[in-house]
Amino acid sequence: TLVAAVAAVCSPLDLAAAMRDLGDRDLLHTMASMLVNEWDQHVARLEADLRERNAAQLALDAHTVKSLFAIFHAEAARRLALDVEQAAKANGGDDWDRCAELVARLVCEMAELRPAMARFVRGEIIV
Repeated sequence: TLVAAVAAVCSPLDLAAAMRDLGDRDLLHTMASMLVNEWDQHVARLEADLRERNAAQLALDAHTVKSLFAIFHAEAARRLALDVEQAAKANGGDDWDRCAELVARLVCEMAELRPAMARFVRGEIIV
């Protein structure tokens, strides 16, 4: 349908590409469900890393979400997570203003992405 086509084009993730990569819809659904269920924990970890000025942990947590977003071809979120990871590693992670800006942008992008992931988990998006 036209609505499904528009949703696919405007979506911040590419579930069809993720499905081609994995080749198993049940596995893709399980992984998406796990990500949606753990979403708030990922955000909380990134925010805690900033508060605690823990560059090594921020880089690790950003790497984790980067990998998760790569699975679902959520490119904007993946790129931002990569930027956070690199900023946390640069100069011993001492540019906390830059890290905070990037984490804020990543969390915002994640907020845009979450509804599409939740729709897929609920079975409203079919791949």
